[in-house]
Order: sequence, then structure tokens, then C-alpha cells
Amino acid sequence: MVHEALIRFAGRYAVLAGQLAAAENSPARRGELEQIADRCRRVPAKPAASFADALQAFWFLFLVLNPSPTAAAGRFDQYMYPYYERDV
Repeated sequence: MVHEALIRFAGRYAVLAGQLAAAENSPARRGELEQIADRCRRVPAKPAASFADALQAFWFLFLVLNPSPTAAAGRFDQYMYPYYERDV
């Protein structure tokens, strides 16, 4: 149930990014927003395929699990490094 709620949460961001992309005049920014929308449709429902996917999935989970602005991310470097290493 929680996983489905997190996927719906990400889906709302995907819808918003898609709406912003449709209204954007700058082709470069429109492309960025379309990438964001695609990424938000993909994660956290599916495994991260890139460092950007992993960052987005992390951020969604962090927002849901740690609503406090002072929460720590723990050993972020250790669990994100494999995605970073693959992308560079």
C-alpha cells in the first residue's frame, strides 16, 4: 500500500512536469521538463537506470520518509556511488 502511494506521489510530479513542458516556450527547458516527467513516471516504480534516476528515486523516498528539513541522508555517497560510477 505504501509503495503504491509513493508511485502515485511520483506520478503527480510527472503530470506537473508534463504540464509545464507543454506550456514552455524554450525548446531546451521543454526537453528538460519532458525528461523529468519521464523519470518521475519510471522511478520509484521501476529500478533506477541512471544516476539521475537514482537521485530522483532517493529524493521521493527521502521526502516521504523524512519530512523534517533537518533530517540526514545517511551514507548517501555509499549507496549512490554505483549509479554515479556507471554514468561517468
